Amino acid sequence: MFSSAPTALDPDVHHIMTGNYVALAAPCLWALVPSISLSKPEEAFMLEAEATPERIANLRELLTKKSPLAAPLFDDDELARFFTRKIFAGAVVELERLNVGEWLLFLGDAAHSVFPATGEGVNAALEDVYVLLEAIEENQDHMFEVYNRRRIADVQALVKIALHLERNTHDKHGSVTELLTNITLSMGQKLRVAGPTKEDYMFGKELTKGIRSYSQIYDGWQHQISWIQPAASRIARLFGSSKSAPTFTATTH
Repeated sequence: MFSSAPTALDPDVHHIMTGNYVALAAPCLWALVPSISLSKPEEAFMLEAEATPERIANLRELLTKKSPLAAPLFDDDELARFFTRKIFAGAVVELERLNVGEWLLFLGDAAHSVFPATGEGVNAALEDVYVLLEAIEENQDHMFEVYNRRRIADVQALVKIALHLERNTHDKHGSVTELLTNITLSMGQKLRVAGPTKEDYMFGKELTKGIRSYSQIYDGWQHQISWIQPAASRIARLFGSSKSAPTFTATTH
């Protein structure tokens, strides 16, 4: 959805509001990309292609609930246009390697198209270019192989994070487990028995202390949740959230 209406939102910040992504797409033009959880029947109306008064009202209510600061930006005409637009399911690209000899190289979305909520698509693509430039400087005869060696671990770690987020978006058991895991980690941080989370390293205060690679972030996160997540999964079942198969799509070359 798009709007040029005035707002108090900071134009220099990309806002993530309960699953909805809000940012300035062009000068004086705000964009909101809503997320749809297939595990929530009350959001199924967003998949429809026809804008009815009831669906527009439902969308207004959902935006107000999820993104109260951004909801006033969009009038009913723009909410109606939302139902005419295509839906992106968030397929994830996963590669075993990033080069084919010295004649073909994968960068950007071709190497690691990630679930939008991961929030790392552009960042990862820019880092691809940086690593490639380093590889060219190091060895022009085998630069693609050097690039693959330096980059593959981080790309695969990013993809694993993206697949985790996508699965939990569509899977009720996964989303409840994730919620309980995050609550436990938050409590652990307040009690000073848990360190920074992957979100802290990717988007939060830890960024001011230095940048970690995706593989470092992923490995630290897996160690951090190694005992919390299994317990959270068992508790999620007690709330009636049965374990179901993930609905993500991964493409491997």
